[in-house]
Amino acid sequence: MLHLEVPPQSNPPGVDTRPGPLVEWIERLPYADTLPTAQLVLARLRDINAQRLAPRERHVLMNAFQQAYNRLHEPLRTAHVHRDAGHLESRELRLLEQLTEQMLHGYKYIILQAQDEKSLWRRPRHLHGAVNHALHLIVLLLASRYADYIPTEQRLWKEAAELLDFSELKRIPEEEARGFPFTERLGADRAFRQLAVLRLSDPFRLPPERVWDTLAFISEHIDQVRLEPGDRPHDQTIPGCFPLCRDCEPNEKLKIMEAPDGNPPWRQIDLENLIITAQSLLARLDAGSLPELPGDRTVREQKQWLSHLIGQWMSAPQRRHERRAYREITRIRCGLSEVWRLHNRDRPFDPAQWQPEDDWMETEPVASERPPREYTCTIDNRSAGGLGLRYPRNRLLLQVGDLVAVAVPDPDHGRIWYTAIVRWVMNEGGEAAAGLQYVAREARAVAARPVRREGEEHPCMPVLVGQAGSDGSKRLLISPRGLYAEGRPLELYRQDGTERLRCERLIEVANGVERILAVPEE
Repeated sequence: MLHLEVPPQSNPPGVDTRPGPLVEWIERLPYADTLPTAQLVLARLRDINAQRLAPRERHVLMNAFQQAYNRLHEPLRTAHVHRDAGHLESRELRLLEQLTEQMLHGYKYIILQAQDEKSLWRRPRHLHGAVNHALHLIVLLLASRYADYIPTEQRLWKEAAELLDFSELKRIPEEEARGFPFTERLGADRAFRQLAVLRLSDPFRLPPERVWDTLAFISEHIDQVRLEPGDRPHDQTIPGCFPLCRDCEPNEKLKIMEAPDGNPPWRQIDLENLIITAQSLLARLDAGSLPELPGDRTVREQKQWLSHLIGQWMSAPQRRHERRAYREITRIRCGLSEVWRLHNRDRPFDPAQWQPEDDWMETEPVASERPPREYTCTIDNRSAGGLGLRYPRNRLLLQVGDLVAVAVPDPDHGRIWYTAIVRWVMNEGGEAAAGLQYVAREARAVAARPVRREGEEHPCMPVLVGQAGSDGSKRLLISPRGLYAEGRPLELYRQDGTERLRCERLIEVANGVERILAVPEE
């Protein structure tokens, strides 16, 4: 007997539950106007879900809503808000989450009622279809929450496990996807493998758009992932095999081939072949080839993303520095322009002030003076390599990969501004938590540009520079995207002079900034 959580049904009067008018209404919706159309579909779906209907009747209505959902999913998930760090949240993403949850409720109503029907021996298509759709919708619901940095409920993972067991018991076959997002076929085992691999990818450490890219990659190569009984012997020296518990989703603490109580795990998942595929694609990128990968990204960004996935799928991450509890109010600035301004005595970047007098070129005028954007946060914990923050969501929203400067208490200097990158985010109601990794302690605000060749014009860019290397002989640059190219010579302009550098290695690309390791040119 399945135990799925659904809202109580109030059966309000005046709701039209006839399939014909609903299909006509859905076909006439203005899908080019995504946001209001999705709001209309959501409102009507809620009304239908509140009605007490026979499973077969509801299944016909859900088939109609499924067509609208399939058409709305991509424009809702790909709607980008143009913003600086400290952005406003995406209404489209939140609406997609609500719509997905209501779709899931509709199919769960069918399952809960149909599982008791006496005619199950006739292989009821409405029950089979509802199980397959429900499991794939759990995948999409959790993906939307990962993308919005919302904590997930263990209940959803447990329900997915129950549906998988039920599907295997009833021998429910796969079916055509008919446009369902992120899968070629609908099936319980296929959906559960997608869900497990996505969670093992540590999605809370991915930028929102990369969550969907990761799901697309997993879906394309899902046949290379094996889901096996938990008691099946496995060579634990081979990386990429993890236990799965029935009652709680996997995380970094559970990436071990041993259940906490000493009993065999419920299932185990084998990612060995998926890892080999990802490594092969990474090698092709290193060799200069351009394999087709999800997302419109640069080669450097694709390499960084694949490396992250391979690392997550190989083994559990290890914390390098001990974290200790800490509680203090602090201040934070977000985005390269604000962090650069902080280190330039609160003066905004003006390229004209940094260009050599004998090398003048036309530049964009600097925006009018305004107060710096600073936000109040609470330090939650600290380690040698970073810290945890808490902050109100109605004033500041961070994304993974954002560059920030944070004022860290120091016993000798009062407060020191550290430059850091956001590594994970978790939204909890009106409050959010974020983990920051320090990337520079004593950054200096400078300007840089590629060495000019005849016929080329390169305006100066605002760049943060710090010492790197064991002897401090190298330079760590944090710059806008586009400064780095392998071996490219750079001119670095300081207040006290000019320095010639050569790009040695691109460390990271994150949310519009590059971290570059450079060496002085002799």
